[in-house]
Amino acid sequence: MTLRKKILLGYGVSFALMGFVVSWGIINLISLGKTSNEILQENYKSILSAHNMLNSLERQDSAMLITFLGDNKLGITQFRENDANFLEWLTRAKGNITIKGESELLYFIETNYQSYRQLYSKITELKEIDTSSLAESLNIYKNSVYPLFLQIRDKVTQLLKLNEKTMYEASIKAEKVAVHAILSTLFVAALSFIIALSFSLFISERITNPINKFIDASREVSSGNYEVELPIQTHDELGSLAEEFNKMALQLKHYQKMSINKEVERMKNEFIMALSHELKTPLTSMGMSIDLLMEHGVHSLDKRDQELLQVTYDEIHRMKTLVNDLLELSKSESGKISLEFERVPINTLFEHVLTIFKGQSEIKHVTITTLPQFAKEMKILPNVRADANKITWVLSNLISNALRYVGDGGIIELMAANRGDGNINISVRDNGPGIPNEYQTKIFQKFIQVKGQSSGGSGLGLAICKEIINAHSGTIWVESEVGKGSVFTFTLPIYN
Repeated sequence: MTLRKKILLGYGVSFALMGFVVSWGIINLISLGKTSNEILQENYKSILSAHNMLNSLERQDSAMLITFLGDNKLGITQFRENDANFLEWLTRAKGNITIKGESELLYFIETNYQSYRQLYSKITELKEIDTSSLAESLNIYKNSVYPLFLQIRDKVTQLLKLNEKTMYEASIKAEKVAVHAILSTLFVAALSFIIALSFSLFISERITNPINKFIDASREVSSGNYEVELPIQTHDELGSLAEEFNKMALQLKHYQKMSINKEVERMKNEFIMALSHELKTPLTSMGMSIDLLMEHGVHSLDKRDQELLQVTYDEIHRMKTLVNDLLELSKSESGKISLEFERVPINTLFEHVLTIFKGQSEIKHVTITTLPQFAKEMKILPNVRADANKITWVLSNLISNALRYVGDGGIIELMAANRGDGNINISVRDNGPGIPNEYQTKIFQKFIQVKGQSSGGSGLGLAICKEIINAHSGTIWVESEVGKGSVFTFTLPIYN
């Protein structure tokens, strides 16, 4: 397993535990929400209906007294208004039966309320209440209406108390669910934290222990002891680095024994260049992994592990800087980074790369051409100040990348345009699969390849293109849309 995979595994475990804690909390919240919903939806409506029925019933009783006092019209009006309200809330209560016993209570209320209405109608049949009819009406009210009123009110009150009791019991249940949710979530979070911390400590030890050995071995080599040899205990980047380090120590030991200074110098330069190339890949991979851990995982480690990780981070980047410096030094000594600027016609660049890729494009059935609408403009464009070989390499790399991704019958177009600010835009456009947005800002970085579109390259081509264009005081960028292709554009200064 590679070092990167080990670190990603550590993150995966941490994220999985975080997801588990979040899921557990959500489950508890849903359970609590259901319990609260039972309180609000199932019982509150019945309580509200019971309250309003009681209120309407009391007002109807008052309406009867008003009738007996002689205001027959006002009494009847008030009774009918509250009769409608009572029936409306009774209907709502019947539509929200959720508790055992509610149905029987509502049946009793509905049946007796019909009798109550009929008795009131009997009382109000007389258009005018004289002394004899008043006595008869009062007798009916006293012996029949009022006792029935009390029975109905009692049942409505029972309905109210039944729902209030159920709501109280539901609130107690919700409180228990909340307490259980809090305690269980705290337990799961604490357990997850302990597991994540233990796993992070284990991973950090697995990373830092070999690197500490590298540090000690490097000090031995720096002091002149070339007999040091690191054990190769893993098959990841650290194992590759240990193998290369041992090769370096062995070569240095051989150099120490050589007596001819000129031969030593020649072999040293070759060794440094070869070693730098060999060490660059594992060191870069380790550096990316350590950077990722420093950015996202350092806060979950204790102070001692943070210090070890910081030492590892510093030493890895020091070794990377050393290797890069050695490589640049070797290139400088061999003259490989020198640029020869000259006046270069853009048409010449395009014609040259079209000739280079003519055979490949025919084999892949891909058309490489300049846009007709730009052909005339390109003939009158000013020359650019550039190293023709290096810019040809850049164009070749961009076309080569496009050839890898466009299908049969694809099109690759070369374009150029005057920006008007002393620079020329040169573009390579294709109708390939395109580059996702998340990769467009980092595609020119080293070792970055679009996921699912790997072509088997090293991931360094576009990074080298960027360095060459920067050396020409230009810029390079990409515009792309998935499914519609890409346009790579770079600028070169006009030759003055």
